[in-house]
Amino acid sequence: MSTPTHKPIDWTPLYESLASETRRTVLQFLTQRTGCVDVADVTDYLLRTADQSRTDERAAQVELQLYHGHLPRLADAGLVEWDTEQRTVSLTDLGLQLPVALLRPQLLGAPARSAVESAGD
Repeated sequence: MSTPTHKPIDWTPLYESLASETRRTVLQFLTQRTGCVDVADVTDYLLRTADQSRTDERAAQVELQLYHGHLPRLADAGLVEWDTEQRTVSLTDLGLQLPVALLRPQLLGAPARSAVESAGD
C-alpha cells in the first residue's frame, strides 16, 4: 500500500497577498457577497471605504491597480478566482477559510489605513 504524497504548501504568495491593506479590503468585501462579483463593484467599495467621492478618473485608477496588481496576486495565492473576460471575481474555498482577524487586523489592535491610500502596497 502506498502512502499518499502531499505537495508542500508555498505560503509566501498567501502572506504577500495578506500584507496589503487593499487586498485585505477586497477579500473582506468578497466575504460579504455570494458568488461572482463585478470588478466595478469592488472598485466602488474601495472608493467608499476610503471616503473618496467617485469620479471616473479615480475609479479608472483604482480599477487599473486591481487589474495589474491586486487581483493577480490574490489569484496567484489561490484566494480568488478572477475572470478577466467577464470582469468578475469570487472567493475560492481557501479564500472562504480565512479568519476575519487576518482580513481586519484592526480587530487585533493594529492601526487601520485607508485601502485606497495604501493602494501602492
